[in-house]
Amino acid sequence: MGRDGAAFVNVVMIFAGLALVLAAATPTLRARSFRALVDQAASDVGTLRAASEQYFASARAWPTAGDPGAIPVEVANAFPGRSSLTHDEYSIQWSVLEMLEEREADPGSNPTPADADTAPDSVRPARVSRPVGIGGITLRSGQDELLAELLARYGPQDSFVRDSTWTLIVGVTPSG
Repeated sequence: MGRDGAAFVNVVMIFAGLALVLAAATPTLRARSFRALVDQAASDVGTLRAASEQYFASARAWPTAGDPGAIPVEVANAFPGRSSLTHDEYSIQWSVLEMLEEREADPGSNPTPADADTAPDSVRPARVSRPVGIGGITLRSGQDELLAELLARYGPQDSFVRDSTWTLIVGVTPSG
């Protein structure tokens, strides 16, 4: 083998070694990149949650709901220098939903039995419905792994995944 052939073999060996190192490092680099994505999403969610709860504590109302990626005006100061909650891999949306909560009426408003022979404690307490506001944060992403990580981090009691969205329930509070 000549000098040129030996040099060529050395170059091929170097490239093969580099390819092996790169192949070994790729999973680690991808894992770090994914971990950074999860941390960024959790940071955005945490900031939006804290700012919304703080706003509610002072205003007794949730911030205004908006389009995906839009930062509610009422909490914009929590995201200095940012104009949206959109990332290459996800978009976050603040929302406010209303539902009816059924509760027992105050004891003084319970009905009395019509029949004098019926014991007063045999009458069911009156039930009343009242509107309650629910604050929520929805993260949309095509990465199922990201949604699963957020579900694991926040738990199934306060969050859920449906289709390509993860939703965190921020709070349920009486309306009006």
